[in-house]
Order: sequence, then C-alpha cells, then structure tokens
Amino acid sequence: MQDNPGAPTGWAKPDLDRGYVVFNYSTLKNLSPAHVPAPDKAAKKASCALARDEYESVQFGVHALAEGIKDIQVTVESDIEVILYHRISPRVKEQLAAAPAEMDEILGWVPSEIHLQRGNMFEELAAGQSVNFLVKFHADSETKEGLHQGEIRIMPQGRPETLLDLEVEVRPFELQRPRVPFGVYFREDMLPKRFGGLATPRESVLAMYRDMAEYGHNSGWFYPTGSFGELPPGNSQAFDKLIPLAQRAGLLDPEVPSFICGGIPGRLDAAQLKAAVEWLEAERRRQGWPELIVFGTDEPAYPRDYDTVRKELMRLRGLPVRVNLGLSGTAAYGYGGNLCDVQTVMDGMISPELLAEARRAGTQIWTYSFRIWREDYHLCRQRFFAGLYTWAHQLGGNWVWAYHHGRHRHVWFAPESHEPMPVTAWEARREGIDDYRYLQMLEDCVAANPDQMPALEAAAWLQALRVRIAASIPNEVAAGQPLALDEYDQIRARAAAYIQQLGPVANEAAARPSTVHARDEAASYRGRSVEQCIEGLARSTVAERRAAAWALFELGPQAAPATKALARALDDPEVRIPALHALEHIGPAAFRAVPSLAKLLGHADFYVRLGAILALGEIGCPLDKRERGGRRSPSSAAAIVAEPLLLALRDDNASLAYQTAGLLSAMGQFARPALPAAITLLDDSSPVRCSAAIGLITDLGPDAAAAVPRLIEVHKKGTWDTRHMNALAAIGPAASAAIPALEKYAAKDTPTPEQANSLYALYCIRDELADLRKIVALLTDAKVDTETERHVAKLLNQLGAQAGPVAEEIRRLLESGTPSALQEELKSFLEKVEKGEEPGVSFEW
Repeated sequence: MQDNPGAPTGWAKPDLDRGYVVFNYSTLKNLSPAHVPAPDKAAKKASCALARDEYESVQFGVHALAEGIKDIQVTVESDIEVILYHRISPRVKEQLAAAPAEMDEILGWVPSEIHLQRGNMFEELAAGQSVNFLVKFHADSETKEGLHQGEIRIMPQGRPETLLDLEVEVRPFELQRPRVPFGVYFREDMLPKRFGGLATPRESVLAMYRDMAEYGHNSGWFYPTGSFGELPPGNSQAFDKLIPLAQRAGLLDPEVPSFICGGIPGRLDAAQLKAAVEWLEAERRRQGWPELIVFGTDEPAYPRDYDTVRKELMRLRGLPVRVNLGLSGTAAYGYGGNLCDVQTVMDGMISPELLAEARRAGTQIWTYSFRIWREDYHLCRQRFFAGLYTWAHQLGGNWVWAYHHGRHRHVWFAPESHEPMPVTAWEARREGIDDYRYLQMLEDCVAANPDQMPALEAAAWLQALRVRIAASIPNEVAAGQPLALDEYDQIRARAAAYIQQLGPVANEAAARPSTVHARDEAASYRGRSVEQCIEGLARSTVAERRAAAWALFELGPQAAPATKALARALDDPEVRIPALHALEHIGPAAFRAVPSLAKLLGHADFYVRLGAILALGEIGCPLDKRERGGRRSPSSAAAIVAEPLLLALRDDNASLAYQTAGLLSAMGQFARPALPAAITLLDDSSPVRCSAAIGLITDLGPDAAAAVPRLIEVHKKGTWDTRHMNALAAIGPAASAAIPALEKYAAKDTPTPEQANSLYALYCIRDELADLRKIVALLTDAKVDTETERHVAKLLNQLGAQAGPVAEEIRRLLESGTPSALQEELKSFLEKVEKGEEPGVSFEW
C-alpha cells in the first residue's frame, strides 16, 4: 500500500536523469516497497545525536523512478562505529520459502519491510519501488564528544552516485544503564528447527545474548532449570549453559534481577524446596549472578486456576526467593495481594489503583507484551511501550514475547546462518529503552540538585510529561496519539540538555530499586473470630483494617456475618481491594453488599470496577470449584446481581465488558435482559467487545433468536468466522433466516473449519441428516487439512447424541486407523451417544 499514492511528480531534471532519488524517512515507520516519496523529502543530509554507550540510527530510502536499478551500494565515511542494514532481499526470502527445513522460520511470514538484513548492498529495485537503508551508529566510552562529520555515499550500478552530508553529535556524557530489568523471553526450542533446540551451539546462543545486550537489554529468562531433587541440579540447561553464556555476553547486570523457569517449586517436598532455594542463593552469590526470580505458572486464569496457583505460591512463602507471575489485568487483580512478589502485567492493563494496591501489599508491578509488535507492526508502539510507558508508571521491569517464536519474533535468521538479524521493532524497542535511560538519568540529576533552577524546571517538565502520557494504552499508540513521531526525539534531546546543565550523575551514585517481598497482611488477624475481624475493620490504623479484611477473605463463606462491615469498607480506598476480595470469597451469602458493589461500577479506575464485577459474579453465579473445569451456576442472588452487571456490560474498558459477558452467560434466564446490549455490540469497533457479544448470544441459545437479523447484517458487511456460526447453531431452528448465508459457506470446494461449522449450524437449525453426513465426509476428504479434521471431531463431540445417526460411521473410521489427534474427541463423541447426552453448544470464555 502506498504511503503517498500516485506517480512521483515535481522531481528536478537531474533527479530524473539519475533515475532514482534518495529521501529521508522516519525510523519510527516501516518503509513499504510501494512507497512513493514526495519531492520535498529528498535527502541532502543525515544527522543524529547520541551519548556515549548508546546506539542511534538514521534511515533513508532509495526510490527507483522510470526504470529499475541494481546493486545499490551504500558506504559511510565516519570515525564512529557504524552498522548498515537494508530490508531483507527477495533472494534471501525466496531461499527461506523454498527450503522445507525453514518452514518453521517463515511460519506466519510478515511484510518484507519489517525484516532488516545486515549489509550495504541491495541487489535490485524495480521501477516505482523503494528500499530503506538503516545506518546505526555506536559511541563507546572512548568516543570523543562533539560533532563528527562524514559522508554517506549511495552508488547504484551504472548510475551517478548521491552524496549525503553526515553529522553525528556525541553528547558530553555517558548514558546510564537502566536499573530495572528490560528483557525478552527466549527459548532455544523456539528457534528454527535446524538450530537443534536445546542442543543449539553455545557460540550461537552467545551471539544471541550479545545481540540482546546490544539492543539495550540487561536481564534474562532462563529455561529449563532441570530438577532440584538433587543438588546441584543435573543436566541443567539454565545453570550449566544459558546463565554463564548470558553473563559472558555482558547481558546480565548483577544488580538487576533475571528469571529462572522450572524446577521450583516443582514436586519437591518442604525440605527439598528449602534446600533448593538455599542452594540457588549460595550459587548465585558464588558465581556473581543477579537475583534469580522464580517464574511461576505462566498466565494463569482467574478465578479458575486460583486454588492450584495459590497452593503453589503458598509453598514458597517465607523462603528467601521471589516469585513472579505473568498476568492479564483480571489475573493481576486475583493474584495480587499477599501471593505474588512480582506481577508482570500485560501491556495496557495497569492502572493507578493497581499500582497503589501493589505498594500497599509490598509487591512490584512489571509489564510484558506478546501483542505490541504483532498487531500492525507499529514501531512507535514498541518504542512507547519499552520506554515512556515503563517510565510513566514507574514500573519495575519490561518484557516482550519473544526473541524468536513465529510471528512474535524480534530477530530472524538467514539460511545456513545463526547470525541474528533484527526486525524493525527490535530497533524501535532499543530506542524505547534508551528513552527510559535518559529520563532515569535526568531524574537522578534533579534529585542530586534539588534547589537549582534547572532542576526545578526539569522536575516540572517531567511531571507534565508523565501526566500527558500515563493514560495511553501502548497497543493503541499511533502517530499523534499521544505524541507526534518527531516528539520522541525531542523529548530525548530536552532531557539531554537538562542533564548537561545539571551535570551527569553516575549510575553507581543512584539508589537501586529495593528488593521487596509480598507482605503476609492477614497474619495479625489470622485465626481470630469473624466478630474480632469486624472490629478490626473499624481500627484507626490502615494495617489493622487491611489485616482484618484479608483474614475475612481467608475465611470465605464463614465470613458472611461481616458482609455489612465489608460493604462499608468499600468506601475506604486503603482497604477497598481486600474488602472486595473478601466479598467475592464469601459468595452468594454476601448478597446484601450488591448495592454497594453496584456503586463501584462507576469508579474511574478500571481495577476497582473489575473487583466489583468479580465480586458480583461470585455472588450471582459462583464457580463450583476454583480450578480448571470449574462451572458457574445461577445462585439465589442471581436476579439482584443481573441488573448491575447489565451496566458493566457497557463498560468503557473492553476487557471488563468481556468479563461481564462471561458472567452473564452463566446466569441463564436472568441474562435475557442483556440481549439488546449484546446485539448492539456485535459490530462494535473493538474485537474484544464483538467477541463478548457473540459469546453471550451463544450461551443464551434459543433465547437469543432476536439476534439473528443483526448476525445476518454482520455477514453482509464482511465475513463470519466459526464463532458466528456457533451462535446460530446455539439459537437453533429460530435462526432459519441465516440458512442461505450458511449454505454459501457449506458449498465451498476447499474444506475449512468455516465450512465444517456452516454444516454444523445448518444441522442444528434444520435437523437434516444430509448436513450431518457432509460433516462426517470431511474426515475422509483428500483435501482436508489437520486443523479442519480436528475441528470436525470437536463439532461431533459437541453434538453428542444428536449426531447418533452417524455413530457407526465414526466407529468404522476409528477401527480403520483415524489419526491419533482425532481419537480422543471421536471416542468422547461415541461415549456421549451411548449415554444419550444432548448437545451443549457453549462459548469458550
């Protein structure tokens, strides 16, 4: 897609005679091959500024005019270290696509322009096409301050060369290293298969760790650790290979924590666990390693995983090791408090109240993202997330998934090479980390000179900047939201100017973040009666009130007599969150608190609204068990809870609307009044809201017949996916108006999950055996792929006894050697037929 549509016009005759133009281009935008530059973007000079111990890049493009050009060579004359990149060459991309062994490398291949290839020559550029060159400079601790002049020479084969004046300003100070961890999740078994998984050569891993360090990172995530049943752990990938290599590569800062994943707590008994933690601490000190935080259950759900995760974390309480969980916003609420020392919360799900509650509980909030890069490949989002977002919220660390894993990769590898090559987001992330370094250093300068006028000015500017950007959600950041692209460098330049005015502060002179453990806040009231805890809620000290609330939380339904006191505590900002947790754990017996909880649905902070929604959910439709497989059912309080949840369904925060829809879907007839709102949300601009609407309609089933016309309208505007078809299947015969649209999907030649789902919906709507037989026929279709086969098996399992007429065919298929991946679903289907179990079409929340 062209950034500037139309043929280039307005170029001077010398440019047209040369046959190509060189133009300036932002490092915060991906340069599409189809980009056509405007004449006023023609480049005459390239310039940048950087401090010592910093990398900084400039980017320019070359555009072929009337004819193609070949062998575009770029040379840089400079006394500063320089590295050159251009977008991946078509030849290399074709090599990857043609090699079966590289298929894992090109899985989910994303646009060429986001892959940077090290080198100074691009082989061929077609007429009307553009290619980017990224020139990266590095000033080490010995680089002379001041202006460094040079030249960039662009020389296509058989064409006149173009010269760009080069000016690189080296600032008169060395940039501090960040004092909080910046890391990227890295697993050897997620590299291209040719690397050998856990047998990846040591020199290759070393090169990758050096690459991470070069791109601003100072922390690692090490997996697997091996078993701690014997000490030291035998055959430990983390301790024998990965951590020593990361240390050798200069990745690890001994004052900045890293992660280990696996082995602790594992299946160790109490004595083994204590010994393992003591060995870990002793070995860490002996080797000069940083603090190694235990990476606990990854992205646990809440509340369904709660009992399992709590049991795991409680085993580590009191031991000299910190534990981390990677969490969604909902899970951050559920596993906060006194369970988790470090909460790494997904991007965009951090609020002032979450941060305040973490301070009260003695925990740290870090952040991570798996989506910041893959969604639209926005570079300013990656830069904002790494730097300004981390700084604005004063977070304890910033992580991304992943160094290399399908579409999530930040590096790629050329055929027969183990040298990591960056994607453009990797460059943007480094720039974000450097933004953080400048702002961290300026805050140190202000703290060291509190009474100087420049320090007062800088402090006011920093505060205004923090207020301006703190409310921004990283994966919604764009040019002008909240910053124009050129403002990123302007912020850095202003910070540098203040640092020079005040005089740089060495990193060693600044205070390091303290190592804190989650407080056991309930300890002073644990074991006391409900009446004593109620009295504690009225004490004058915050610590006592919080302790009493957490003790009531631990009592669960036994604390029901405290409902009125806990409802009053919702007005106390210091005690509100533990009081919400206590009401949630009391469950249906806390129904008298519903009016007070409903008032909190209008609170400005989504973290508080989330707590109120979760408490209302447990009162109106509690889980039978807080573990995988737990099911919700309407309680005797469902009717009074449904009304406030209807308000929450319209919450400005899409995640909260989704959470609410999931709760309402479990409330059966009491959720019927939510149908009009769900219908309205079907074509909402937010995919999360749309999913919430589809889920609620699906679980309302025949009661959602009024949604059929809007579902058909959604189909006319675009395409359905399997979720829309499941909703129609759940509605059943009342969805007959959708039959023509479903038949179009069913008639397609190539088997797909959508085709299977359309047949499934048709069978649920009109109950014709022919539709059912067509579903089964997909299992033996020569053109069917594995994904569709699995989907068919799942649909048959959902139908249960309603698909009884094809049970014999399925038995014959199993006897003839059905793929193992299908056997479990198909056997479950046959069991349901034998038991006479009717279909249960439900949404997977």
